[in-house]
Amino acid sequence: MRDSKDFNESYMAKFGFFLHKNMGMHVLIVLILNTISLIVTVGLFELIGRPVLNFEIAGFIFFVIVATLIEVSLKIFVLRHFINLIVKTYGFLLIILQVIIFFLSKLIVTEVSFAYMEVLSLIYMTLLFLLIRLVLIIIYQRYIMKKI
Repeated sequence: MRDSKDFNESYMAKFGFFLHKNMGMHVLIVLILNTISLIVTVGLFELIGRPVLNFEIAGFIFFVIVATLIEVSLKIFVLRHFINLIVKTYGFLLIILQVIIFFLSKLIVTEVSFAYMEVLSLIYMTLLFLLIRLVLIIIYQRYIMKKI
């Protein structure tokens, strides 16, 4: 993939697995999208009166950074070795992987904890997070990625 047109036409870019051909830029873009998605997710749950996360601001930022780094490294490994399994499960494996990523990030960052019924909070937060991030990735691909 020498130029950006080849990259934009690849299935990895179309499915949103990679958002830039440069890995450093990809990690930065994923970090920004994850931060926005997690802020919106936590805010929506706060808005309905059911907070899912108890955190301090520094802990939240560290949580997003750790979750993003774990996500990028695990997804590269999974996409390289288990792409057939992802296709067979229609991507459900990636949802389970994201739940595991958030759980591992919570274990690493002690300033962040789930509010009520830890497993349900984790699942609800993950599902809403992935939905919001999907919308943001589509917006990124349609309006920003085509110009790069």
